[in-house]
Amino acid sequence: MTEWTAFAEAVRTGGDELLTTCERLDALHEGDAPARLAEVEMLMEKALGATRRIRGAFDPLYAALDEEQRATVERLTRHRHGRHHGYGGGETEEKKG
Repeated sequence: MTEWTAFAEAVRTGGDELLTTCERLDALHEGDAPARLAEVEMLMEKALGATRRIRGAFDPLYAALDEEQRATVERLTRHRHGRHHGYGGGETEEKKG
């Protein structure tokens, strides 16, 4: 499946970019406040660029999946760590009771 190949390459490349970006986190403790804020901006732009490239490859892959495969993707991408971790919801009062 060519969509899979494109997605896998985007994840490899994007993952490498994100790891490189994470290595720069120590720079957030250097320089004055404007320099640190500029560093945060640069790191966020790099992370957003990597995420956009991964999503650009993911959308065609997802469109090519059958219903069962999509259900698996949906199950695997729903985080269960609470609402402040990941993009799935945690337990709310409505869900608890």
